[in-house]
Amino acid sequence: MRIVSREQIVDREHCARSVMLAVAFLVLIVGLSTHAQQKQSVASQEFDFFVFVELSPGADGLLIDGKNCMNCTASGSLNLTIHGLWPTRNGCSHYLQYCNSSYEFNLEEIKSLTTQLEKFWPSLHKYANCTSHEHLSGSEYFWCHEWEAHGTCACEVKHIQGEFDFFQTVLELFEHQMNYDQYVLAKHGIVPSTTHPYRVEKFVDAFVAEWNVKPVLKCRRMGDGDRQVLDSIRTCLSKDFTHRQCTDCILDESTCDNGFYYYPA
Repeated sequence: MRIVSREQIVDREHCARSVMLAVAFLVLIVGLSTHAQQKQSVASQEFDFFVFVELSPGADGLLIDGKNCMNCTASGSLNLTIHGLWPTRNGCSHYLQYCNSSYEFNLEEIKSLTTQLEKFWPSLHKYANCTSHEHLSGSEYFWCHEWEAHGTCACEVKHIQGEFDFFQTVLELFEHQMNYDQYVLAKHGIVPSTTHPYRVEKFVDAFVAEWNVKPVLKCRRMGDGDRQVLDSIRTCLSKDFTHRQCTDCILDESTCDNGFYYYPA
């Protein structure tokens, strides 16, 4: 039988206390680090306004890169459809993206909205930068991308507390206020055409007359680049979803020149 001296017992007790203190210190450091990361994550989700984006399916169907196309025809009869609602900061490094990786897209949460989404929020594209959802098809990839990239950053707003709220809010905005083709362009004599070009001022004047804001007009060039076709329209909204003027950095993203075309779906 081995006899342990008092000194050895004291040394072991001292060693045990040292280990316990080290573990406690490590736990404290990890806790503080986690708390700091959480605070940083919350801070990173703060934004100043939204950018509401609508696409021109007519341009999408004609100009889309075939290798990324799902059916290569413009779907539906709407001349403008939803692209997304993007939380945005003041300044020129503005669009927030992927604010919470734990908020993965769940198609089941928006099943009751599918009919509206297919009509107002379709896409020809298959978005690869969506988390691994091989079971998704068609426009579901697009919805997944818009939720994970932008919707997860919108939850700071009281009315948007999750995935369903995000999509329902955007759909309601589009149907009752933000369908530019119905509520703005047609009222001011702007109709889709493959033969009639438009001046930028014609579009800008329509939005100023309705909401006293300037839109961002994005165009793409067809074929050899001789013809510009309207790709999307963007406007800015306050957090209460009322119109506001876009910042200069956002307005500078306009790419349409006079003589561009607004194609029908």
